[in-house]
Amino acid sequence: MKIIGVILIFLGLALIIYPPLQDFYVRNHQKQLINTYIQSRDEFEGDPEEYLREVMENLPSEDTESELGVTDPQEQDSTQKIIKDTNIIGIIEIPEIKVHLPIFYDANDSNLAKGAAMVKGTAFPWEDGNTAIAAHKGRQYGSFFNRLNEVKDGDLVKLHFLNEEYHYEVYESFVVWPDEVWVLEEVDEKAVVTLVVCISDGKKRLIVRGKLTSP
Repeated sequence: MKIIGVILIFLGLALIIYPPLQDFYVRNHQKQLINTYIQSRDEFEGDPEEYLREVMENLPSEDTESELGVTDPQEQDSTQKIIKDTNIIGIIEIPEIKVHLPIFYDANDSNLAKGAAMVKGTAFPWEDGNTAIAAHKGRQYGSFFNRLNEVKDGDLVKLHFLNEEYHYEVYESFVVWPDEVWVLEEVDEKAVVTLVVCISDGKKRLIVRGKLTSP
């Protein structure tokens, strides 16, 4: 009986300790990815719009494999290799709620487990369309988009894509059902960012929108 009691105590402690440890690991991994991306970005020269589009068009999706899946590293420059290896295309910052996350291309389960993700098929920031960025709510306070519900009209959202930075001013927030994909459509021909996160019950989505203010 004593052994069973000790085992139960250890299991209980493990259940308590595991979530914060996992959160610590994820945050540390995110910082490493961001630092690697920033170093690569600082060394980049060229047209970021044309370059990112070309790189992302050649990224394999999660459920498909590219032919052979092998590329000679010497045939890629360092920036392209980092983007292909990590799937990171940018960084999102929301200063008001201390969000600083890597942006991955394609909002699939694998990418959403590591940070924020751009929804495939939505516009890039330079296209004057709707750029949709999704992230999980996160179990720990302040992780991922955990505090997105605290964002207010007028707050700043920053998107970094290589050596370009885009600023958005939040102007509306609302809740939708998961199948209301119209939120990904263009908005009156304006350049906007649409942030998406599950709300507490997991059945609905919180949408936060911002309009492009610069460049």
